[in-house]
Order: sequence, then C-alpha cells, then structure tokens
Amino acid sequence: MRHPYSWVTALLLALLPVTALILLAAGTGRAFSAEAEIPPFQTLDRDADGFVSRAEAHEYDAISLLFGVADANRDGRLSPREYRTILSGATTTAGGLRG
Repeated sequence: MRHPYSWVTALLLALLPVTALILLAAGTGRAFSAEAEIPPFQTLDRDADGFVSRAEAHEYDAISLLFGVADANRDGRLSPREYRTILSGATTTAGGLRG
C-alpha cells in the first residue's frame, strides 16, 4: 500500500531545493553555486559506512538544510538514494537559474 502522503513528500522534495538555494543565497549575500556547495556522496561519507550522517553533512549548508526532508525513512542518515534527491533537485535548480 502506498503511503497516503507520498505525493506531499514528492512535492516538498521538488520545491525545497529551490527554496533552500534562494534562502542560502539571500542570507549570505552571495551567489549560490549548487555545484560548489554539494559534493559527491563519497566525499561526505567520511567513515565509508555507506551513509551520510547529519554530522558528516554539517559543513555544507545546502545539505544541512535539506537533510531532514531527504531522510525519507527518518533514520538520521542519508542513503545514496536519499542523497540523490538532493543532487537531482540542486541540478534542476541550478540549470533553471542559469537559463
């Protein structure tokens, strides 16, 4: 059975990267570069356990902001699949802002 709120989660994941990127840019007074701010999964997974913890993601503003939304199963860490939701949103946002 599908979770009744799955469409809400999908919508939030689609919209939050846009909002987060705008807020980060506005709050810092500088242009926000998604490519510069969002490193590959392997870079963040410092202990090589196959997950990114909140502590490992802490130094990256965009990841920290979106961590709770991307952590779909609420286990306090991001799997590669959960992390890809952040990457896909940032890539789409960065492409849209450049155009």
